[in-house]
Amino acid sequence: MTNTVAIAFGTIVVVVVVEVVVVVVVVVVVVVVVVVVVVVAAAAAVVAMVILAAAVVVNVVVVVVVVLVAAVVVAVVVKVVLVVKVEVIVVALTVVISSNSNGCSAESAVAVVAVK
Repeated sequence: MTNTVAIAFGTIVVVVVVEVVVVVVVVVVVVVVVVVVVVVAAAAAVVAMVILAAAVVVNVVVVVVVVLVAAVVVAVVVKVVLVVKVEVIVVALTVVISSNSNGCSAESAVAVVAVK
């Protein structure tokens, strides 16, 4: 009878110890998994912020380049318009001066400029 009680008691102790070990292992695994998930999520958030920052920088660079190109285009157009205006004025003055020296009226000189 004593051996049976000892075996039963020993079995109970072993089962309890195994259960405690299993619970401890499960808790440790859960904690490790949670820590890994949190670290990965934080790393993903940092990567996302870096990507967003890079996207913002790229957008700013694109806007600056577009503004600079637009400024160059506007400057070229203004220069062309001014050159054309100066040429028209020079032609008009030349026609007016030559028409006046030839005895032609100013109205006909303007008509000649309009035709040119």
